[in-house]
Amino acid sequence: MAPASIEPGRAAERWLIFQDAGGLGAAAAALLRRAGHGVTTVEIGDALARRADDAWVVDPGRRQDYQEVLAALAAADRLPTHLLHLWCVTGSADPGAQALLTRGFGSLLLLAQALGEAGRERPPRLAVVADRLWSVTGEELLQPEKAALLGPARVIPWEYPGLSCRVLDVALPAQAEARAALAERLVAELTGNHEERPVAYRGDRRWLQVLEPVRLAAHTSSAPALRRRGSYLITGGLGTVGSTLAEFLARAVQARLTLVGRSPFPAREEWQEQLQRLVAIKVPHRLRVS
Repeated sequence: MAPASIEPGRAAERWLIFQDAGGLGAAAAALLRRAGHGVTTVEIGDALARRADDAWVVDPGRRQDYQEVLAALAAADRLPTHLLHLWCVTGSADPGAQALLTRGFGSLLLLAQALGEAGRERPPRLAVVADRLWSVTGEELLQPEKAALLGPARVIPWEYPGLSCRVLDVALPAQAEARAALAERLVAELTGNHEERPVAYRGDRRWLQVLEPVRLAAHTSSAPALRRRGSYLITGGLGTVGSTLAEFLARAVQARLTLVGRSPFPAREEWQEQLQRLVAIKVPHRLRVS
């Protein structure tokens, strides 16, 4: 399943690989280089460092590190066409909850922001690989913190049109030979024409996520979902969505509402305007400002 060498007349691709500590990324990089592609690797460290023209170390929680790596690649006309993110492939190691959140959710968010700032006509293709992410066979020992990476992985293509992102889940083998075989499968997957659905590898089997419609049973309960003149707490209640929900509850069931928000409280000279707005939607309780 190893990728074939580049066909005559076809340009080599440029890969930026965020390497894991278990050797899967190193094996993938070796395969891609043998096939004629350009590869730059990035490892996790405490501070930004350039070990070679094609090897970097970055602090995964520092946005400027990603910016500087991309700027250096742009200056050398080596901006990647593919990104392979393997920082959530940890095998039997347990870096800790905070480290996993930084390696997954945090690093993908910062990387996407840096890519958006770099700006380019042809956005790269991003593949995020993790292990112990999904329960496929029912025997996996999952690391729930890794699931946070699914948030940015799903949102990135919407925030940055043209930048595709797919997620792959693997079971990292303990033996070097098996890891090399898994690297071959990953490279074949990412250099082929497979549709960009979530994929899980378990041994020699490839699992695809499939969504099927589910018909819900008719609602038979006669109990109302909302209690008339009930008390409701809305977090984020001073924002657009929260205030819209508050208006609905006030009109529909004359709810007693408490709105909580992180935004600064309106200045005193704006209180009358806020009161008039609440009166306009007929909020049936006295407003207490403290």
